Amino acid sequence: MCKNFFFKGQIPYFSAFRKLLMITWLIPFYIFVDQSEFGSFGWAGWWLLIFTVYVRPLSDILPKLGILKTLIMLRKEMGILAGLFILAHGIGFFLKTNNPFPASLWNPKFWNFNTLFGWGMAAFILILIVLLVSNKWGIKYLKRWWKPVQRLTYPVMILSAIHISFAEDENKITMVTLVIIMAILWILANRKVVLWKN
Repeated sequence: MCKNFFFKGQIPYFSAFRKLLMITWLIPFYIFVDQSEFGSFGWAGWWLLIFTVYVRPLSDILPKLGILKTLIMLRKEMGILAGLFILAHGIGFFLKTNNPFPASLWNPKFWNFNTLFGWGMAAFILILIVLLVSNKWGIKYLKRWWKPVQRLTYPVMILSAIHISFAEDENKITMVTLVIIMAILWILANRKVVLWKN
């Protein structure tokens, strides 16, 4: 069973799990009810984003692990969930601190890149763009530009890492490490380096 799971990528009830995952898109909207957990929503979005940007290059580098190919099929659902949690994090912050939303998006004090706010706002805007075109309409009208827009998730990760580093000084090393790993994976995958062949 383990062999089928890891090497053949056979996940029991995968189709049901995928549909269930789409239902979880509703969870970030709870931020409009309770803003006290906006920080937790941010962390949820961050780790889902890590999954989204890591799984594809890992699958290319380690093709023997069929589980990675199966997980790639969840990138869309996980990416949308990550984006919704990130947006909920930002919206929750504005609502909890009594800053008008969306008017605060254009407030210069939140675009100060000497603080966590500028980096967070940049990530917020980019992930919003990605989410708006993560659908059939986006594919139809953006055509060859659709994939480049989707790749904005990579700068979103970097911007988010800097944002977190400003917010939580003790996590700076972790954030730098995760960004470096992403860069290494991206370079290896683009150079078609295979570390574990079939």
